[in-house]
Amino acid sequence: MDGFTFVGKTDEFEDEDMEQYTVNGYPVILNYVEGEFYACHAICTHEYAELIDGDLDGHTITCPLHFACFDLRNGAVLESPATKPLLVFEVKIQNDEIWIKNEPKGGKE
Repeated sequence: MDGFTFVGKTDEFEDEDMEQYTVNGYPVILNYVEGEFYACHAICTHEYAELIDGDLDGHTITCPLHFACFDLRNGAVLESPATKPLLVFEVKIQNDEIWIKNEPKGGKE
């Protein structure tokens, strides 16, 4: 699929699973929540912390360092100290294959 990176098969995920990948040079976390896949930048926008080590509760991912919270669906900051939203990436499913768009929604960082 042009402009997308293959990362896995849908049957490899259970609810609230998180996996980290590199997509076109971006560290990206793929999250599976309530039957939907969401992809976001893997590094907190407040200070450098890997979100894969954080907590996932529904559509909210919490940074393990200072507990900033983000909405996986749109990258919005839900809880400070972060003020800048996460980059989010389009996810497509084709024939049970998971593909993440090579560039974040809204363009490059």
